[in-house]
Amino acid sequence: MVVLHDVTDQRRTERRFRALIEKSTNTISVLDEAGRVRYASPSHERLLGYDPEALVGRSALDLVHPQDRERVRSRFRSVLRGSSDARMEFRIRHADGSWRTFAGTMDDQLDDPDVEGIIFSCHDVTERRGHEQRLQVLNRVLRHDVRNDVNVIDGYAELLSDRHDDPTTASYVDVIRGKTADLVSLSDKARQLDEALTREGGPEPVDLAALTRRRI
Repeated sequence: MVVLHDVTDQRRTERRFRALIEKSTNTISVLDEAGRVRYASPSHERLLGYDPEALVGRSALDLVHPQDRERVRSRFRSVLRGSSDARMEFRIRHADGSWRTFAGTMDDQLDDPDVEGIIFSCHDVTERRGHEQRLQVLNRVLRHDVRNDVNVIDGYAELLSDRHDDPTTASYVDVIRGKTADLVSLSDKARQLDEALTREGGPEPVDLAALTRRRI
């Protein structure tokens, strides 16, 4: 007796899935419970310069920047415990020795018999982060310079107010000082907005010595 069943749709779905993975602009890995790579998509070679086969069996943390490693490990453990918040940014070492910034997500599929692992999907945000950092620096420099100039204007307006009793002149000085106060308030609001938009997650421990060396 021969029993047959049609798997045409299943094979078509598998081919479509494989094509999507192989052509994806993301690096996609399947990790075991210990964080070792069971599968690495071909995009690892295109984006990071590594042979995907050579990554199989290695810990996914091997390529993560030492300063980001504990944070990624902690997020991996939280995913194993059932957390759905698996988004993060971290640095990965390129095969040429440089560091690239990636945004990644983890999805626990250990119970799926077709996967049996943690799907780790990442995309390169190095250029975007660099652009954002340049804008932040420009924003802070402009804010600093504007505030300094506004303080000078306000100081001279105060001197002018002290030396003139003419009501008309005093009204002009009041307008000047009111506008300078508005500019200072606007600068403060821009700073608060910048901090709100660039803040990521909750508070984390900071190595002040390392931070100081980087800033210097």
